[in-house]
Amino acid sequence: MCMSNRVAGIVLCSKYVQTREFRKMNIPVVNLERGEDDDTISVQCDNYQGGKLAAEHLIECGCKNLLHFGGVAGKDMPADRRADGFLRVCRERGIEGEVLLSDRLSYGSMHYESYIEKGLLEHPETDGIFASSDLIAAQVLQRLYAMGK
Repeated sequence: MCMSNRVAGIVLCSKYVQTREFRKMNIPVVNLERGEDDDTISVQCDNYQGGKLAAEHLIECGCKNLLHFGGVAGKDMPADRRADGFLRVCRERGIEGEVLLSDRLSYGSMHYESYIEKGLLEHPETDGIFASSDLIAAQVLQRLYAMGK
């Protein structure tokens, strides 16, 4: 399919797709946020700086009780560095900051609703939220609306 459609290159956003076949066809591959498992080009974001920037922005907006929805309990992921940067800024500025981790079932199914609602109920003072992904952010907004907030 790649050869017949004259594909010039591939930008790969999945860590599960193998790049060997593309290399055999001399099709260049650029990986986004993927471990350096082969000789393809890889673009990584600065997750730590992203977490710092998120916390700084929320604090500049006047938030004093921050909550970060992200990561998976017991699973180290590059995005976990966002939590590290987020917490560092909270500590440095004397702001309450909490990181909540989801379970593997929520992560695998991409249904974070119960995890989000539990976090919001346990932290009613929350006035600023940083979500680790667009999917989690969308579900945070849905839960907040459903809870009348």
